[in-house]
Amino acid sequence: MGDFFKTYLKQHFIYNALNCAISLCRKNPEEASELLICLSECLHYTSFPNKDFVLLREEIEFINSYLYVQSVRFSPRIELICDIDKEINCNIIRFSMHKYIDDILENILKNTNDNIIFKINTDHKQQKAVVETLINGECKYVKEFP
Repeated sequence: MGDFFKTYLKQHFIYNALNCAISLCRKNPEEASELLICLSECLHYTSFPNKDFVLLREEIEFINSYLYVQSVRFSPRIELICDIDKEINCNIIRFSMHKYIDDILENILKNTNDNIIFKINTDHKQQKAVVETLINGECKYVKEFP
């Protein structure tokens, strides 16, 4: 399983992120810098060898960076709202939340002009996260992790 997910960030994602950063360098260097920081965080997260499980909050931090990069490219169509309980410490299969979110993004962004809001809430008592996906303000998908 690990080999597939180690290279899970698609090459066109990286290519598009770098092109966005290049175009932002002159008109908004601060945003270009933030984009490159988030891209770097995404790449770092994918580089852990033989790590199939991560803390849920690490996966959410990765999702935050990933969606920031995507939101720069598709602004204002993507938004992330997180309410993360600092006491959450459960494990999750690395990239499981990312795969879920990426599949939704790919379907919606390619096939519609809809706006997407991902709401992620955690509950340390139940040691889980809930991802709600709103399309044009209407809740369409809800999934619990782990």
